[in-house]
Amino acid sequence: MQPGADRRADSGWNLHSAGLLGAILLPILAAYAILLRYMVDMPFIDDYPVMLGFSVKYVSLPSWGARLHFILADQWVEYKLVLVHLLSALELAATHRIDFAFQFWIGNLALIPLLYLLWRMYFARDAAPLNQRLLLFLPIAFLLFSLNYAEALDWSAAALAYIGTIALCFASILFISQPDAGRVGRHTAAACLCVLAACLNSASGFFLLPFGLYLLWCRRAFGWAAAWCAMFALGIAPYFVHYAKDLRTGNGPLYLIPLYFFSFLGAGTPIIKLAIPAGAAILAIMAWAVRAGYHRTHPAAMLGAAWIVIAAAAAAVGRGRTGLAFSLASRYKIFSDLLLIFCYAFLADRVLHADLSHRARRRLYAVALLGSILFCIRFDVQGAGILKARRALLLAGAEHFRQAPGRNSPMWFNSEDHDTFFAGQEADARQWMIEAERLQLYTLHPDPNAPGSPR
Repeated sequence: MQPGADRRADSGWNLHSAGLLGAILLPILAAYAILLRYMVDMPFIDDYPVMLGFSVKYVSLPSWGARLHFILADQWVEYKLVLVHLLSALELAATHRIDFAFQFWIGNLALIPLLYLLWRMYFARDAAPLNQRLLLFLPIAFLLFSLNYAEALDWSAAALAYIGTIALCFASILFISQPDAGRVGRHTAAACLCVLAACLNSASGFFLLPFGLYLLWCRRAFGWAAAWCAMFALGIAPYFVHYAKDLRTGNGPLYLIPLYFFSFLGAGTPIIKLAIPAGAAILAIMAWAVRAGYHRTHPAAMLGAAWIVIAAAAAAVGRGRTGLAFSLASRYKIFSDLLLIFCYAFLADRVLHADLSHRARRRLYAVALLGSILFCIRFDVQGAGILKARRALLLAGAEHFRQAPGRNSPMWFNSEDHDTFFAGQEADARQWMIEAERLQLYTLHPDPNAPGSPR
């Protein structure tokens, strides 16, 4: 999709390039400014067992051996979040405190290297001039840094487990798909380290096993193929340490599974009712990309999209029968957003190489850019509302807890399901908060302006 740039223009860095880079920074700065405005250093739902509960138990263990065993053995739902727990353990060793804002900023800042990885996947190796590639990349910045997935951004466990894992998986995909055979050792070693970290951070990292194994086998790099498999063996080892199968798969009808799958893929669409057909359309475009040979010119991009599809299928099998609501949850929408980015980049490539006039290409690019900007604005406004409401909810929970710490839970919801769905979690959250304050690991303040309070 050529936005009218002159192909004879200098492909190096110039003032136009700097202006385009400034435009790319706009959605990034807007997203982080909104997040900073509503950030609060407090745990939310899964943060209580995954971080606060883990920390309370961890510091109570008598030896480093017992603590290492606990890092490997601790489990939340069906996941072993080893990397998340290692981060908490390092923070405890350094400060003897848990800072939730620090942890979700680590997850949120992973969006910046993820954006760079998308640049490398889609446009870094193109022969087009730099300014043209930056213009084509601009809509991707607006799509990625929309707050469509705002629910994951001020939630430490979600930010680390979702955004962190995606960045690690995409890095591993980019390294393993490098075509330069002369550097296969360096690239493959980096891919192995990234995929090991991804597997230790989330079970979705395991879905990369067949991709790397196939690529290395085709290159006849059998030693590296064995090393690749060894990374997955190390990643899955914690699941053999006191693993308990999670049985909460729902009991809905089986036809919900494919509907969940398509809904998950298309959840990023601005019109929720169109999520299922949008998911089907995304799959159709991916099939078109394979037929057009896009996987040969952009292998990392194709593998990244395929990994998301496999992760969506696994989520549908594991969660589909619970209903479609989970597939549309804001915290999962970054996966759909990345598929929308894939579709845009592939269609842009098709238009760029189509027999079209410069005017037609400019018009198509203008439509794509305007659509991405409107997409970003719409979800920034919506995401800011979500973050603002959650901040108020967290502070209300802190106030509720302070009124009667022995009876009230900080995990407090002013809704009908206050005494049903969250009943068991509320009691555990109250106990973990009491223990964390007793051990001076964390202090909960109801007033965000109080000294030492969450900001």
